[in-house]
Amino acid sequence: LSMGQFSSQNIENILAFSQRLKPYSGRGSKLSILEGITLKPLFFEPSTRTIDRHVSAMNTMGGDYNPPFDEKTSSMEKGEPEKDTIITAAQTADILVIRHPRPYAVHKFAELIDNLKNNSAFIINCGDGPNEHPTQALLDYYTVMEELGNLDNLIWLIVGDLQYGRPVHSHMYGIPKFSNNKIIGFPVGGLGLPEEYKPNSYEEFDFDQLSKVASEIDPKSKVVLYTTRIQFEREARKRDPDYDNYDELRKKQIRDEIYREFRYQIPLGLLNALPKRTKLLHPLPRGSEISDEIFLSNNNPKVAMIEQMRYGLQVTMGYFALFSGLEEMLHEPEKYLTRRPLALQRI
Repeated sequence: LSMGQFSSQNIENILAFSQRLKPYSGRGSKLSILEGITLKPLFFEPSTRTIDRHVSAMNTMGGDYNPPFDEKTSSMEKGEPEKDTIITAAQTADILVIRHPRPYAVHKFAELIDNLKNNSAFIINCGDGPNEHPTQALLDYYTVMEELGNLDNLIWLIVGDLQYGRPVHSHMYGIPKFSNNKIIGFPVGGLGLPEEYKPNSYEEFDFDQLSKVASEIDPKSKVVLYTTRIQFEREARKRDPDYDNYDELRKKQIRDEIYREFRYQIPLGLLNALPKRTKLLHPLPRGSEISDEIFLSNNNPKVAMIEQMRYGLQVTMGYFALFSGLEEMLHEPEKYLTRRPLALQRI
């Protein structure tokens, strides 16, 4: 439910088993480790990467999944309360992955399920409003470990929307669990980190100070440049409580106004000027902050966003198995391989 629940050892354990599953996360691979386990995605907010990696991970590990939740075709259209929808899903699935627009809503759903008679399902938080996104943080840590070699002695430059950015908030609980890490925030347009998430020794500067601070970093340092999009929809609700009741044309006008106001971009020159051992990450989706030139670069060793997406599959495979109590099977995954990766070729 939260990165605050993890110790550094918990995180390292998940990442170690995720690493062990890497050879089995290729296209066409199939394991039988999660055979008999069913997933139900319940996303009350839009998603592309998060829902896909959870469904793909369950498929790859040999489990099953019920169709993703769609509010318009569910009984919620008939007036069914949210909690009844959650309870219903828990009767036919073992794992519920939930995204919801209200902060801490997923915590309350987990408490509801835990109090049910004969409950056996468990819940994973895939984003609760502007609060947290702990599964994104886990795959980010795996990416850093793969690309920079460790999770200690790093400088994290976190840029963009720090007020509403839920992966950022999870990182504020997660990064300090490792040794000698420095976190510096660079909010855009005053969207600074709320006090409740600020860890000790956290520093914050306006976005226009990013280049200056970056120029003072020791060239021998390992740096994570973590960029985030502006959560314009959350800012819109803050400015206008009736936002969700408007038609799509009016909503788009409001979002566009906010987008223009907070628009920013990471210059290629800044990325090039950072230490050699720098990795640019982004939880995605991206807006103007990352150009096509940077995002689609195949030759810039500092750009790791596509790898970051790819690593998410094996990390999800890892925590599915661990949270299901199947750690023993992860010691020798080869035993449970039912189909090897396909050797696909371009034609």
